[in-house]
Amino acid sequence: MAVNGILGKKIGMTQLFDDKGDVRPVTVLQAGPCVVTQRKTATKDGYAAAQIGLVEFVKESRLSKPMRGHFTKNNLPPMRFLREVAIVADGEGQDGAKVGDKVLVDIFEGEKFVDVTATSKGHVPDHRFHRFFGFSVTRVQRHAHGGTHGRRSGDHAQLAGAGRR
Repeated sequence: MAVNGILGKKIGMTQLFDDKGDVRPVTVLQAGPCVVTQRKTATKDGYAAAQIGLVEFVKESRLSKPMRGHFTKNNLPPMRFLREVAIVADGEGQDGAKVGDKVLVDIFEGEKFVDVTATSKGHVPDHRFHRFFGFSVTRVQRHAHGGTHGRRSGDHAQLAGAGRR
């Protein structure tokens, strides 16, 4: 296969023991299966790539109408994640990636190391300490939610200045 990438999903973390008996943290990934959903060609698009999608169950109602049409045009199941990966020419000079081809983890067979990139879900701890709760505090809301002029126990100053109440 001429596609040199695969999509995956983090399953979780575990630990393994090495030869010395030391514990090593390990991230468990579900890599693939993926399907080629679209081909980008140098003549039409200006570059050569393949759009692949991670095959996992997703309701068709969760997709937009253009995405539904994209999948039904090629008789493919609905997919949640679509990404473009580069195409590498085979030894015969042909790139064998066609729409509907499966991309499995065995494309990395014989490789010692694989580069992995990810998107973090992020973490927002500031709402506990700095009171970022998702709504702007107006005068009406201050009085409606406790009537303390925006203060709580432990605060050293008033929310508004002395002459602004």
